[in-house]
Amino acid sequence: MSSYSNVFLKTLRDRRRSTVIVSVSMFVAGLYVSLLFPEFGASASISELLDQLPDWWQNLIGDAVQFGTPEGFFTTQPYSFLGAAIMIAFSIFLGQTAIAGEEEANTLDQLAANPVSRTQIYAEKTLAMMASLMVPVLAVALSLLVGSWVRGYDFSYSGLAAQSFSLLMLSLTVGGLALSIGAATGSKGQSIAIASAVAGIGYLLNIIAPLVSWLEPTQYASVIYYYIGGMPFVDGLTPWHAAVLVAVTAISIVVGGLAFNRRDLQ
Repeated sequence: MSSYSNVFLKTLRDRRRSTVIVSVSMFVAGLYVSLLFPEFGASASISELLDQLPDWWQNLIGDAVQFGTPEGFFTTQPYSFLGAAIMIAFSIFLGQTAIAGEEEANTLDQLAANPVSRTQIYAEKTLAMMASLMVPVLAVALSLLVGSWVRGYDFSYSGLAAQSFSLLMLSLTVGGLALSIGAATGSKGQSIAIASAVAGIGYLLNIIAPLVSWLEPTQYASVIYYYIGGMPFVDGLTPWHAAVLVAVTAISIVVGGLAFNRRDLQ
């Protein structure tokens, strides 16, 4: 089987370097945080400092109460801001390069000239994106386990599983949107711009909406709210939050696939 006839393996091979870099970065960040928890989580000075921060900043990085337990501490760092930001950027990169990137590089027509259908190309590109996103999600989860074993404390493994699933679904939601827009338009620029706007506006709504009563309903338009709003690490997965992310991902991928099959390639 040639590299072009197995689109899934070819895509994984082409993206292996970026996947390794992101996975190592996530592992290092998670390990650093997990090793620091015994000092920072129980630190009264840190709690006092957090209590003095503006509400919007606490919404971004977490409040003092959350920092007191491993589950709350890990929710804020690395999952709430740094880890989520890295995964969103990586998912947009994977999504926009999957179809639009190859099309603008004039390699998609070579791929389509082989005995593979457009449906197969799109499906295997999507599966390769999913597989690539799973690696850094597993890497950060492993880093927290390693750090807790080294420092000798426990936390909820079911909470870790729920948070990992939620992070993967957030990544797939944003990455799926970038992929589908790129497949529908053939434009990397549109793919990056729209997916980035959805993620960026989601961050802003999740930070600001809880602070203004008349803006509170707008948080339901934020993908970040469905990712972290229910505190999966602390309280477990909120089924309807997960269902929204799954539904948005599925719809965007299906719509992108239909559009890709119907348009002329550039």
